[in-house]
Amino acid sequence: MKTRTLTLFSMLLLVACQNNSPVPDQGDAATDKVADATKAADVVWEDLFEAGPGAFVKRGGAGEYEFQDGVLIGKSRPKTQNTFLCTKKRYRDFEMVYDFKVDPRLNSGVQFRSNIKILKNGRERVWGYQCEIDPSPRSYSAGVYEEAGRGWLSHLKDNKKARDAFKQGSWNHVRIRAVGSHIQTWINGVKATDFEDEQTAEGFFGFQVHKVPFKEEALVQWRKARVREIADGPQK
Repeated sequence: MKTRTLTLFSMLLLVACQNNSPVPDQGDAATDKVADATKAADVVWEDLFEAGPGAFVKRGGAGEYEFQDGVLIGKSRPKTQNTFLCTKKRYRDFEMVYDFKVDPRLNSGVQFRSNIKILKNGRERVWGYQCEIDPSPRSYSAGVYEEAGRGWLSHLKDNKKARDAFKQGSWNHVRIRAVGSHIQTWINGVKATDFEDEQTAEGFFGFQVHKVPFKEEALVQWRKARVREIADGPQK
């Protein structure tokens, strides 16, 4: 009787220990999910198109812009200079994402950390970093060009993977990160550029409609344009 009681007690003790044992894989996975969710909740993204036309000012040429169902549509016009729809707000260190789709005849781009300079004839000129939109066979989309300045700062001549990432006639996703002098861009998840430049630390965003040599209207479209400011930039 004593032997049976001892055996039963031992079995119950073993079951209790098994029920109270930790399960490392499941527990760690759950903790990671909570941490990831918290990180995501802490990131504040600004929707650039949410406020509509009132948050922008048009500069340069006679190209036209229209907001339609969350999409910014840029329309080319003949016999005019490059046109830019620029944010009134200025940004310093940031991460920006957006989608674009472009007519294959039309060059375009998104200005960042850009500013205005006055030419000798008194005309305003947008200048600064531009994340390129290039549907030509060269396919330098997401390369970085300095508009009205030094020209190409980081092209894609030696980055075939990024050149091939561009999707003609479809929506393309771009990410720009500028922290201090460190500038990086991606197109459809493929890194396009990664370089250092100290020329400009702050400025506006601008959506470009490039001048064209033809009369027909050509469109460039942007959607889901969001930006998050990085307050303590270079220290991160």
